[in-house]
Amino acid sequence: MLFLRSYYWFSNFRMKIHLKGLTFYAYHGVYSEENQKGNSFVIDLTLSIKKTQIEIDELTETVDYSAVRSQIAEEMQTPTKLLETLAQKIQLRLFKKFEEVQKVKLKIKKLSPAIGGVSKYTAISLTQKRKNIAL
Repeated sequence: MLFLRSYYWFSNFRMKIHLKGLTFYAYHGVYSEENQKGNSFVIDLTLSIKKTQIEIDELTETVDYSAVRSQIAEEMQTPTKLLETLAQKIQLRLFKKFEEVQKVKLKIKKLSPAIGGVSKYTAISLTQKRKNIAL
């Protein structure tokens, strides 16, 4: 019985992939100045994936980090007014593109935002599980 439990645990485990500090220049915002001038954005991302094997040594056995970055970069090129909307679009794109991804935790920082006064950044955080969305 112990062997079966161990096998089950090893055959169904979750792995987290972290991509921190992805930096983009884009044109998101409510104000016309933000849409014309643009701004710097930093994204921190954690992907939870379900794996059926412990030893992984091939790119085809996991999520390609550069492909994830490319998907985010494509979404960053389409201006949105709100960071909340941008975060939802990025999450949906990642779920559609990468079937292995079971959960996406995302934080988007907008550096030096146009909110009056001095501010290092504003941010939005969003966590979503695949099972809770309609694809």
